[in-house]
This record gives sequence, C-alpha cells and structure tokens, in this order.
Amino acid sequence: MNGFKRQLACGDSLGQYVTEAAAITGETAYVGAWINGQIVARATARGELPVHAAEVPLGTTGYAHARASGKLLLAMCSEADCEDYVKRHPMAPRTSNTITTSKELRKELEQIRRTQVSIDAEEYSVGLMCMAIPLGVGPKTAALGISAPTDRFRENEQRYLSLLREIVSRARA
Repeated sequence: MNGFKRQLACGDSLGQYVTEAAAITGETAYVGAWINGQIVARATARGELPVHAAEVPLGTTGYAHARASGKLLLAMCSEADCEDYVKRHPMAPRTSNTITTSKELRKELEQIRRTQVSIDAEEYSVGLMCMAIPLGVGPKTAALGISAPTDRFRENEQRYLSLLREIVSRARA
C-alpha cells in the first residue's frame, strides 16, 4: 500500500495543471493517469464557482468506462490493454447514461481517438458533465479534465475545450 501511495504523490507539474485549469475555468479539475494497469485520479483542484463538482479523491479507480478521463485513457492505449482493462473491470452502470456494452464503448473510443476529446455526459453522475484531453507528449498516459454542472458545461463546452488545450499546449512547449 505504501508503494501505491508513493506513486500517487505527483510532482508539482500535475498539481500545476489542475490548479491552472481550476483557476481559469472556475470548475473542478483533475488529472487521471495509468498506474500499474489501473486508471487513477492523480491530482485534483476544486473549482471556485458557487456550485461545483466535488473533488475526485486521489487514488480513485474504477468506472473508467463512465468517466471522461477513463474513456480518453482507454482510447489512447493499445487495443490489448483496453480489452484487458475491460475484462478486469465490468462495465456496470452508474447512471442511465453509462455505456455498458463493448459495442457502445468501441464506438465511443473511436470518436475520442478522432477528436482527442472525451466527454462524460452524466455517465458517472447525474447533473454533472466532464471533459478530458490528453496531457503530455509521447504515449498518452495522462489526461487533464474538468467537471461541471451539466447546464454550465453545455453553455461553456467550447470555451472549456479551448482553455484546456491552451494549458496542454504550454505543457508540450
């Protein structure tokens, strides 16, 4: 357990990304990443708007098929790694919007690969939408995301996407 906790302890860079994303969007931000075959919440920062998503606890795993960061990371990994993950983590529903079949998930992952954007449309929690994009260069092993109340997310989706891409582009420079 101590080894896993040491892996969760992230360097300043991940903390900087979520802090900046939360500051400029006002929404709760997070970084999800692969650790030992698991998709894990590595860094979080609470949004400052009056109504905001709760912070995802560090170390949160599971339900990758229902989370924006999880779907993005599944889309970016090899097909074999994705299949292995899904075999080990059944696609149980969290809400009535949760993807629960391999066919639906494959279609979603293809879309994410094309756009490099993943959206959780109330799949993990009713009333909440999330967006994640790849973080870093090389193999995509981390995702930067935000969570927002559904109405506000829909009103600001393109702005949020632009802001996240701006943050990530500076990370690549």
